[in-house]
Amino acid sequence: MEDKEKKITPYRTSTGIMIGQFYERRQPMEYTRDMGLIQVALISDQNFLRKFWLKNVAYVVSVVVAIVSLAIFTR
Repeated sequence: MEDKEKKITPYRTSTGIMIGQFYERRQPMEYTRDMGLIQVALISDQNFLRKFWLKNVAYVVSVVVAIVSLAIFTR
């Protein structure tokens, strides 16, 4: 019953027209990590995504080099 009291729509005018009959409240947006990265890249630091990508590539390369060197030295 409380929802109906708080609900403003739909509103029927004196001529019988229904205003806001199909109105639905906007659902709250979920904030993801990707959204944050894009906002930082576009708003504050233009090179942020490039630096982030290079850091991840360097990490992967160093892990691969470590695994290959372990495989060679433990043979």
